[in-house]
Amino acid sequence: MTTRACALREERRPLTFSVAYGQQDVEATAETLGVPVCDAEAEAILARLDGELTTLAAAATRRAVAGRIADELRRLSRTHAADVDD
Repeated sequence: MTTRACALREERRPLTFSVAYGQQDVEATAETLGVPVCDAEAEAILARLDGELTTLAAAATRRAVAGRIADELRRLSRTHAADVDD
């Protein structure tokens, strides 16, 4: 079995993305549902959504990144196994 030594750097790779939504989205959905909504209610909905989306996006992104890392490590493992068989 061949051992490979690689230097690992201890750095984080920040990810930034944005999703645009606002009062017009709340109003359009309210109209579709036939639910009257005032400006203060729309703002309260958006404020709650801001916090929830931040939490959900961070969790989903971390899971996705962990899954992709695992996929790449499995691919690398298969490559190493093929190199040993040659």
